[in-house]
Amino acid sequence: MVAIDLGRTVSPVGLAEAKAWARIERGDEDEVLALLLGAASEAAESELGLAFGPRAFRLVMDEAPPDGWIAAPKRPVVSVDGVLAYDRRGEETSFDPRIHAAIAPDRASIRLSRAVFAAGANGIDVTVTAGLASEEVPAEVKQAILIAASAWFEMRLAVADGGVHTMPAEARRLLRPSRRVRL
Repeated sequence: MVAIDLGRTVSPVGLAEAKAWARIERGDEDEVLALLLGAASEAAESELGLAFGPRAFRLVMDEAPPDGWIAAPKRPVVSVDGVLAYDRRGEETSFDPRIHAAIAPDRASIRLSRAVFAAGANGIDVTVTAGLASEEVPAEVKQAILIAASAWFEMRLAVADGGVHTMPAEARRLLRPSRRVRL
């Protein structure tokens, strides 16, 4: 399966909040701090498998998963917005997602009807909306984003020559409770 993010990460932490937290009073580096907030948010999303701010994802599959469940690229899944199946000749059939798709109770995966899989001999294309509203993002995740962005802001000269931004240990500790564990 290939997952295509049709939106962009929205930081659940605003620039004014980050400046206040880091005690930055001047505005000449707002653009740099905004970029670092975006990078910290993307790092947290990646670490947690969450999406901050609901946005669209397109899932493209060559074949049906053996158990019928499709893992969402980011959680929580808010809605299934479109389901297309391609037959052996490549002709497209559109299915009503309200009838032919179900979201798992944990909102981390979806299941399509047997009719979709039967019609999708040449592939299936599903569009979903996934993501937390800003007010749903846990406080400790926002705190981790603030810690990472401010640490990177302070250390940017040390990593300017192609160095790697790593999530600070304290930020990782704050993200740990929101991490999804798979068995």
